[in-house]
Amino acid sequence: MKILIAGGAGYLGSRIAVRLAGMGHSVSVLKLRHEKALRLAGLRVRIFDADSPDGIKKSFSGKPGVVINTAGCYGRKGEGVCGMLRANTLFPLILLEAALLSKTRMFINTDTALDKYLNPYSLSKRQFSEWGGLLCRSGKLKFVNLKMQHFYGPGDNDLSFVMRLVKECTADKPEIPLTKGKQKRDFIYIDDAVSAYEVLLRAHKSVKTGYSELEVGSGATVTIRRFAEMIKKISGSKTVLGFGKVPYRKNEAMCLKANIRKISALGWEPKISLEDGIRMVITQLRGSRNEEIGTDQ
Repeated sequence: MKILIAGGAGYLGSRIAVRLAGMGHSVSVLKLRHEKALRLAGLRVRIFDADSPDGIKKSFSGKPGVVINTAGCYGRKGEGVCGMLRANTLFPLILLEAALLSKTRMFINTDTALDKYLNPYSLSKRQFSEWGGLLCRSGKLKFVNLKMQHFYGPGDNDLSFVMRLVKECTADKPEIPLTKGKQKRDFIYIDDAVSAYEVLLRAHKSVKTGYSELEVGSGATVTIRRFAEMIKKISGSKTVLGFGKVPYRKNEAMCLKANIRKISALGWEPKISLEDGIRMVITQLRGSRNEEIGTDQ
């Protein structure tokens, strides 16, 4: 199957590309020109720059049967509201229009489980999924909106919440300022998140034409406090977890949990426990540090 992955140089997108290419699919990737494709090194994929002249047009020249959108901008690097709107709403909207013109069979969008009005990121992500629902009313394309819970795993971005906690705990940082930690979150290991896309491809014939929405997560919650304490315990850290030192965000969601009934009916289930997932992240991080030390010597 011919598959185009937008945001394929990012953490989630690259992991999907690796999995699907390994299964024998013909995979193409869209990324920004300034993005390095280190995660795709050695992989047999075609790479296109989304922000180069005719980049998107060229990526659709092979008539992909499935488009997977994992592109996203959190605003962590000062992109601002307009930057997030361009990345999270306008860019995928251009992709969707191209998919409709090229008669793509299925468009899989990666949405957030956060409340629409929590922040500009969640609003811009939700706005695109709403456009997807509008444009796919004609019944010419299967638009699957995946409301993804907080995925994590080895090699994730250093700015992510999980990696920041793991790095600071394993480095025995004196103290990590945190909220009171009463928020409940649904964390899903990266391999389980990736397998959701794999299952969708296998079950594409049973996916209805038009708009449909599926939730992806472990289906269970843990408080942020308990989660941080697990990282500290598993890593053997001496770091002090400063609960209550940081105020909750305005409109903070106190409980996020995926209802995985619909996607489970397609044959998907999460397999990695939270404890095992954290342990694998810590092991990989320590292994990378040891390699760096060996190189320096």
